[in-house]
Amino acid sequence: MLREKLNHPIGRKILFAILICSSILTILLSAGQLYLDYKINLGDMNTRIDSVKNSDADSLSEALWNYDAILIQTQLDGLSDLPDIKSVTIVSSDNEKYRSSNADIQIEYPYLSSFDLTHKYKGKDVVIGVVNIIADKKGIYDKLIQSLVYIISSHAIKTFVISSFILFIIYQLIIKRINLYTQHARDILNAEDMEKIDSIAFNEKENKDELSELIYAVDAMKNGLVEKVLLLKNTEKELQAQATTDALTGIKSRRAALESLIYMINVGKRSKMQVAVLYIDLDDFKQINDYWGSQVGDEVLKVFCRGMNEVTRTTDMVGRLAGDLFIIALADIESKLAVDTFLAKLYSKIAEPLNINNNEITLKHSIGISIYPKDGDDLNQLLKNADTALQESKSERKGERSYFNAGMNEVTIKRDKLSRLLTKGINDAELTLHYQPITNVKTNKIYAIEALVRWNSSEMGLVSTDAFIAVAEFSGQIHDIGRFIVKESLKQLNLWKKP
Repeated sequence: MLREKLNHPIGRKILFAILICSSILTILLSAGQLYLDYKINLGDMNTRIDSVKNSDADSLSEALWNYDAILIQTQLDGLSDLPDIKSVTIVSSDNEKYRSSNADIQIEYPYLSSFDLTHKYKGKDVVIGVVNIIADKKGIYDKLIQSLVYIISSHAIKTFVISSFILFIIYQLIIKRINLYTQHARDILNAEDMEKIDSIAFNEKENKDELSELIYAVDAMKNGLVEKVLLLKNTEKELQAQATTDALTGIKSRRAALESLIYMINVGKRSKMQVAVLYIDLDDFKQINDYWGSQVGDEVLKVFCRGMNEVTRTTDMVGRLAGDLFIIALADIESKLAVDTFLAKLYSKIAEPLNINNNEITLKHSIGISIYPKDGDDLNQLLKNADTALQESKSERKGERSYFNAGMNEVTIKRDKLSRLLTKGINDAELTLHYQPITNVKTNKIYAIEALVRWNSSEMGLVSTDAFIAVAEFSGQIHDIGRFIVKESLKQLNLWKKP
């Protein structure tokens, strides 16, 4: 029964507290009691020694004064037979020693007591010797050990009985009920429907105490707690769905799409099959949003994604990476011809103008393609090369597709370098305007002036206009160049207007 109580942490803590407190109290009381017993026993020993002094001092003095060695020896041997006294010696004033027969016995715990022997001579007490009594305190210590064993044994029995009783009371009044309430709470949290939760109820009619009041308060909070738990579970499901599904289009989210692509690559490694990765970007989608509004733009994305889903197989994957950037992964591709066949189906599906809220909208898109394992054998390399192919497709002519090839990396590196230098050139005022008049051939008068931008790079020298304008259009820096041309042209126009 005690073992059952100790299986509970509260029971173990209570027992530990009882043992610590009772042990400390017992140690303090026992130490006091043992010290008191020691003083009493030692006092009894001193009393017996004093009785020797009071009863035998005169006869020993008389015998010593008369140099009666036989009488002295007899008295000393008699005294050494008394309880606790082990040996008695007399040292006379002329340094003559008399010892009891057992004076050489080894004494474990010696206790020395001495007194003087005197004799009246010419009316005065003269010290004629000293009596040394050596007693053994072993009997005192044996009694103390017996007392200690008794105290420890009685303490252990009392502690066991009291601890068992206290644990039994606490188990019945607290621990047992707490276990029931804990199971009750677990049943509530694990319940899957409201009917099962409502069927769970506390039964505390027989108990009217602080613990039952607490339990009733918890029970009163049950309905609110259940609603919150169910709400959290529903929220968890929604968050999980949001993590794997794009909220607007219903296709895979970026995270889910990349996880699926990793799985397809691993399957391709085992089956020795190719996987095609298609980066698809809707050209000029920003203009659709700006002109028709974001609501129409959202509908365009939904219709476009439905079209992609309709032409893909169940083994393929369609996902949305960002705004108007999508990814399609085609599994078990045997050759490039299979990708071209899929693209033909995709083009035919989305080539027709879309009718969104009575608005006819034509979509154009650019596609960059990388193929596993030819263009990379891991996720990052395939995505990087598909993006490179997409940028190449957009830079040459929108609405086209481009398969990745190694030469694209060199083009990309050159384009990126030129773009960085162009940013530096715009910030460092390396751009200049050249003005070319436009003349009316009939009147031979100037009616307009054309502003031509030129870039004299500090690192590359004079850069071809065709080269850096193409890069600016690709990177979006063309807007910065346009603002520069307008600003400088207006400034020059004001200078020309001044007299």
